[in-house]
Amino acid sequence: MIYNNKYALGGGCNGLMKIREEDCYQSGIDCIYPGQDPITNSYLWNNINSNENKIVCMLEYDDETANMIEEDRDYWTDMDDWTLGGENPGNFFYDVASNRPGTCSDNDSYWETDTKKLYRCEGPNNWVFIYKPYTYPHPLIKPANPRNLKITY
Repeated sequence: MIYNNKYALGGGCNGLMKIREEDCYQSGIDCIYPGQDPITNSYLWNNINSNENKIVCMLEYDDETANMIEEDRDYWTDMDDWTLGGENPGNFFYDVASNRPGTCSDNDSYWETDTKKLYRCEGPNNWVFIYKPYTYPHPLIKPANPRNLKITY
């Protein structure tokens, strides 16, 4: 999960985030999906180039790894993919829970900005909850014991 970040970036397409698979670059490893340690269930959204106040664009992959990484199978994002002609990021949405649509298509994603919950559509009109960040600090971490306590009568 990479989300809600602000970057001060220059360059084309409001800056780049690159997803890369390493299996194809090592000798003795076939470049056949899914590979040894594939990118899977990754989500990237609402990452902003603060210089442009626009969503960061993403360079998805190069020709050697084109079969190894695929949007809506391995990762989901609201970014444009301008490597292979520009993919429309029209299946990743975010807004408050009450605005989550009642209809959806396979692999649509929805981030509830008020509840901080991520859903993915699996089957027609079937939103499935998939992620909620841990609270911070983590609830299993206890605060430090108090020091230098004094009891006065």
